[in-house]
Amino acid sequence: IDKLTFASKRLFSEISTHRRLLLAENGELGVNISNANSRLLFKDILHIFSKSKKSKEQKIIVDTTSDEVEFESDQILLKRVIENMVKNAIEATTKDKEIVLSCKKSDQSVIFSVNNNDYMPPSVQYQIFQRSFSTKGKGRGIGTYSMKMFGEKYLKGKVWFTSSNEEGTTFYVSIPLKYHQIDLQWSSFDEIL
Repeated sequence: IDKLTFASKRLFSEISTHRRLLLAENGELGVNISNANSRLLFKDILHIFSKSKKSKEQKIIVDTTSDEVEFESDQILLKRVIENMVKNAIEATTKDKEIVLSCKKSDQSVIFSVNNNDYMPPSVQYQIFQRSFSTKGKGRGIGTYSMKMFGEKYLKGKVWFTSSNEEGTTFYVSIPLKYHQIDLQWSSFDEIL
């Protein structure tokens, strides 16, 4: 029953995400801002992936030096951005390697990151945020695209990544601590790509 309940919740979440993506692309998505806590957010994400069969081959951990941060955001959208970062890391990471989640507070923002040991070649890096680009096959490729759109257009933040042979690949999302202090207006999503 627990597995069935979890699977039905994940299916509902996926359908809801695709609906939100369509609304976002049409500029019709509203945000639901509430108080959030980075530690609780990571706890939810770890719980989600602890139930995933695919993620059991990798160890997903939270960096012990992470900051616990109180902030304002749309928790559903932010969770989706970070979940997509983790999904990408799971797909790119070799078995039994760690995926490390981290959170750091800066002056006016909170920065979440997800690191894996895989290096992305430049040919992949140049296309990573394009809609429908995927190294995983046909019918994929909205994960990184939606990370960028939700993170920048709707959460008023910035999404980027670094990749090197030494450090692997790290995806970042930086969002303001106080959502209403920053008032950016985008006339189209093309402006942030």
